[in-house]
Amino acid sequence: MEILRRQQEEQWRVVQENIEAVSEAEWALFWTYTGGDAIRAIRAAGRLIWAARGGVPLARAIEGGLVKQGGKLAQVLGGIEKGYAAAGPKNALEALGVVKNATSAVGLEPGVATVGKAGEIVLQNVGGVTTTLGTNGSILVQRGSDVLLHLVP
Repeated sequence: MEILRRQQEEQWRVVQENIEAVSEAEWALFWTYTGGDAIRAIRAAGRLIWAARGGVPLARAIEGGLVKQGGKLAQVLGGIEKGYAAAGPKNALEALGVVKNATSAVGLEPGVATVGKAGEIVLQNVGGVTTTLGTNGSILVQRGSDVLLHLVP
């Protein structure tokens, strides 16, 4: 019960941050884009705001209950976070190297790769996790619409 309470408090805090940071016009766009679904609108706003602030650290996903602390996914994401700080990738291929190192360190593969029109690399991973490696070296890890990790140069 305590975990649920903490998750709800974190979600409310995120909602408040998003409301304060997004203009009325932007809310109208989010609302239209999501078909009037308030939760989707808030999540869409949150993703853009977090990205503008320089990304989303693993700690936020753990605090929000999106990633289990100590689990395999947390180990991989932690490895990506540390590897990213050390390597400072400048493009998608360098970011792929960071992801490969982190996944192999815990005995996993990085996923099935496809290359997007703009040159980004998209990895489809086990459990519905998608990793997008930007042409600028950014790494975005999502499960559905939830951002688990976002690292930007």
